[in-house]
Amino acid sequence: MISIKVTLDEVCEEHKAIRENNKIIYKDNAYKVTFYNDEILRMTRENEEYLISLEFIAGQKTKGNCLLKTDNVSMDIDIMTNDIVKTDNYIMIEYTVLTTNKKVIYKLEV
Repeated sequence: MISIKVTLDEVCEEHKAIRENNKIIYKDNAYKVTFYNDEILRMTRENEEYLISLEFIAGQKTKGNCLLKTDNVSMDIDIMTNDIVKTDNYIMIEYTVLTTNKKVIYKLEV
């Protein structure tokens, strides 16, 4: 177990997490969040109702997905990754959900 600090749109919370090779897994309220720190950064957020998968490539538009589990309905989510800052113990991703035009800043500190 490790301690992490997650900031989402200026709301900062500390969590206990599991670090396995290139991924960090933690609980954020009712959601299980898995962050994949690979060449391409990816994140999943999952609860009993849905599974959201996002992929981040700096300066590029990517397709995410939202699966509504109860109805088995899948919807695409268009993401534009505006900026990525990555060091050994810190990752910041600034992105826009083009489907809703919502801007998000996600920070993860280990």
